[in-house]
Amino acid sequence: MARKTMDWEPWVGRVAEAVDFYRREFGVRPLIRMVFYHLTKFGLANTTYAYKYLDRLLVKARRDGRLPWGAFAEDKERQPGGGDYYYETIEEAIERGLDYLWNLPDTYHLPIWWGQDTEVLVMVEKAGERDVFVSLTRNWDVLVAPCRGYGAWESLKSVVDRVKGREVAVFYFGDFDPSGNDIPRFVEDAFNALGLVPKEFTKLGVTKEQIDRFSLPHKPEDEKEIKKLLRDPRYKKWPYGLFRVEMEALLGTAPDYVRDLLDENIGRYFNSERRQGALAEEEGLRQELRSRTDELKRKLTGD
Repeated sequence: MARKTMDWEPWVGRVAEAVDFYRREFGVRPLIRMVFYHLTKFGLANTTYAYKYLDRLLVKARRDGRLPWGAFAEDKERQPGGGDYYYETIEEAIERGLDYLWNLPDTYHLPIWWGQDTEVLVMVEKAGERDVFVSLTRNWDVLVAPCRGYGAWESLKSVVDRVKGREVAVFYFGDFDPSGNDIPRFVEDAFNALGLVPKEFTKLGVTKEQIDRFSLPHKPEDEKEIKKLLRDPRYKKWPYGLFRVEMEALLGTAPDYVRDLLDENIGRYFNSERRQGALAEEEGLRQELRSRTDELKRKLTGD
């Protein structure tokens, strides 16, 4: 078959260009799935085989140095955790603590949302997308949380605990498919059951309008994907037939649009005058900290 004789090596160069583009323009380490959809614009087949082969090729490219390790975002759950191996002497510990204390007047800050009436929460369907959205919203420093599907009550409870007692607007991003379009309903119902009633709950992507606007690939191109879609318990009520689009397709094709969409909607809840008031309050607190740390330093040094 043609796929076995295809020359895959030139795609590594296109991947390197895409990684540099996402980093330079958006400060984002892309998901491999995002890069895959980006490459479909240049003729790469939108098939499971093509994605898996590309994934294996990029492992090889990182191992032989053509691409750097750390080029791609990855689900944090797949990364190692724990490990208490670092040793520091008492002197090093004291020096580290004092450095932190003396620098505190310059590093102390109030949260960017301090004094705002409503805070913003961005929910994403997949855990692997979290860091991408954290990068896209870094100027706003909003909470970004994965919903992890229908069984993620513990994850949703932890989100509710983080925003407890505050007014919240929720913006959701997920796939356009039978379950992907229903999960926002589940998340909002779960929030309500857990005591959080958002001021606004809106799915910002993926939408049918975005699919049409950016000509996103929507047709499952192999039997495995088709069977997966047909097995979805919500497929019988799905009015679009064999039609689905992943969030990574929108991120990979139009990252500037997603960033602007986030800026526009988050900005609706951000009062610049209140932010200036918070910055003035912050400066006053820093001055007080500087006075206290200077006094403490004099006591410690005897000056």
